[in-house]
Amino acid sequence: MRNASLAYRAVPIGLGIAATFCLPQAAHAASTSGLMPVSALSLAACVVVPTPMVFGTLSQLDGNPNDSSALVTVTCTPGTTFDVGMNDGLYASGGVRRMKALLTADYVEYRLYSDAARSVPWGNVIGTNTVSGTAGLLPSVMTVYGRVPGSAPLAPLGSYADTVTVTVTF
Repeated sequence: MRNASLAYRAVPIGLGIAATFCLPQAAHAASTSGLMPVSALSLAACVVVPTPMVFGTLSQLDGNPNDSSALVTVTCTPGTTFDVGMNDGLYASGGVRRMKALLTADYVEYRLYSDAARSVPWGNVIGTNTVSGTAGLLPSVMTVYGRVPGSAPLAPLGSYADTVTVTVTF
């Protein structure tokens, strides 16, 4: 009988284990967490896009100046302070900008200004003759005012051109 009681006891234990696996159980998920640092560095950056300045046909015989204008668009990281300068071009002489004839060695003098009255020369010396600004959300658009003085020597027939480097310092 002793064997029977052992068999009897083994059955309820076996059913108990089977019942444990068959009953719905709450899922026990383990978790852990860690901190992930996230960072970025926004550096100041600028892009400058100037439009051409076209004086058109010079009418120097009447002694009046020929005026023109162009735009300089500066786009920088918002909050960036900047200065816009212009060099003397490819053919300057004695600090005077000049356009060169395409087919000859003739020149036409011209000036660039930062104001509509054409009284403030635009140059390349920061704090002296550059234009400064602070970038906002929209691009900064500046007008460059040009003039071929009426007192300039008469230009021989031909087409004249120069290239001025516009520099943004930030």
